[in-house]
Amino acid sequence: MPKKSNDNGGCGLVIIGLLILFAIGKCSGGSTPTAQQNDLPDLADTFSVATTTMYVTTATLNCREAPEAGARIMEKLNRGDAVSAGETQGTWVKLDRPGEDCWVAQRFLSENEPEPDPAPQPARLSATHHTASGHHDAPIHDAAVEDRQQFYARPTA
Repeated sequence: MPKKSNDNGGCGLVIIGLLILFAIGKCSGGSTPTAQQNDLPDLADTFSVATTTMYVTTATLNCREAPEAGARIMEKLNRGDAVSAGETQGTWVKLDRPGEDCWVAQRFLSENEPEPDPAPQPARLSATHHTASGHHDAPIHDAAVEDRQQFYARPTA
């Protein structure tokens, strides 16, 4: 009986080589993107700068189109307004605003909410002494008024 040969003529190596090439082609994805790759969001569109809540510390703050003192004013903010501060450029801070973002000078913002403005005190009226030149002098005290009344009440000779 003739003996069977185990030599397959290298067909096994050829098949293994083809399998490796096929696997490499599948893993690299080729030059055409698949539908799954097109569904991924563009990272540039989703990247954002972290924002911090800050408060306006001046009576009125101009929010400008660009980080320059002469740039067009887009919005006016008031003392105590809470804003979302993000990117900085020099001494300017970009604010995340509804509609369009704008820029403000950083020195007018604080991480702490400002104290409310104290209520204005009513003006106090006080008697004043007029000098010969018409200028106001220090407030007159009751004792000074009495001395003056006594001086003018003396008979003249």
